[in-house]
Amino acid sequence: MLFRTDRAELARPKTVTTFEGVVATVHDENDPLVYKWGKEFRRADVLTSIAAQLPGKPVTLLHPTEHYNHGGNAKSVGTIVSARVDGNHVIASFEVSDENALNEIKNGTQDLSLGYDAECDDTGHQTTVVVDHLALVPVGRCVFCELRADNACTCASGKTCHNSCMENDTQELQKKLDEALALVTKTESERDAAVVRADAAVERADAADTAKISFETLAHNARKDADKAIADAVVAAESATAELEKVRADAVEAAKAAVIATKAEIKVRSALESTANAVLGAVDKDGVVIDRTAMTDTQIKLAVIKHVDNDDIDADKPELFINGVFESAVKRNLKGANALAETRQVIETVRKDVAEAVIVETSSERAADAALRQRYSNAWKIPSTKEN
Repeated sequence: MLFRTDRAELARPKTVTTFEGVVATVHDENDPLVYKWGKEFRRADVLTSIAAQLPGKPVTLLHPTEHYNHGGNAKSVGTIVSARVDGNHVIASFEVSDENALNEIKNGTQDLSLGYDAECDDTGHQTTVVVDHLALVPVGRCVFCELRADNACTCASGKTCHNSCMENDTQELQKKLDEALALVTKTESERDAAVVRADAAVERADAADTAKISFETLAHNARKDADKAIADAVVAAESATAELEKVRADAVEAAKAAVIATKAEIKVRSALESTANAVLGAVDKDGVVIDRTAMTDTQIKLAVIKHVDNDDIDADKPELFINGVFESAVKRNLKGANALAETRQVIETVRKDVAEAVIVETSSERAADAALRQRYSNAWKIPSTKEN
């Protein structure tokens, strides 16, 4: 991880030796942290980790040459007491016990600079921050270089550049002065504009007093119009109530009709399933009752047509066509069933007659045969008429 320092501002003291100020903030594309190796950014979720680490960390006058906890040469002039996250900022409260540091603050050292290590992701956003110390500095982090313990910086060439940092600090101070002058100019301009607006407001007030009578007349007329509008609204509400009652009555009638239609549909469906059971059979080959409740009316009709006529009708055919073919198939099936029953009756009748005839014929043959055998068996008893 690379050592970093940020810039923040010192607020007014809360007590004689206790101070409070912003020590860390969110940095996006519009306000990046610029270091010699590039830009870095900080999201709001990192602020909580920074605030949690601050209590107990040392406060130094200027930054040490290296980490304070690793033997940096700056001594501690105070201690951070507490820290909190306030919106996009971390505000720390710290005590300064060193007299020299208090004199430096009194003489204009008003910036705070947080010394820390950080890891960044591929987009340059800081993901892990390890706080080392908080430094009191005349001007915070250099714009194009890294601040070190003696407020010098290391430029891209690797050389220490006190003069360059001083020039940058001077530029920063001049920038602040220019911003302050611009703010004064803007404030004066806004004051003049406010005076103009106040004069215009007085003129409008005078005009309002002049038009007061006219406004009162307009108000009276508006009141009359409002009363009429209220009366019209009452009439409209009564009419709407009557219309609502009519709609409610129509809805009740529609519901009754829907119930009747539903019962009729149930009756028609029951008749259709009964017809299908009569034609296709109510049980399968194993004697299990066939459940056709999951089949649509069209599927049942096509199954009956297929059974009777062995004809595959397209389900996309018009409903009237399918109904016509279905009714015709049911009639043919019923007619065929009746004809089959009659044929079976005729066959049974013929079979019975034939059986009875066979019985009679067989009985006659048996009687004749018996008589013939009797005749021959008694023939020896009859005297012969032939000559010897």
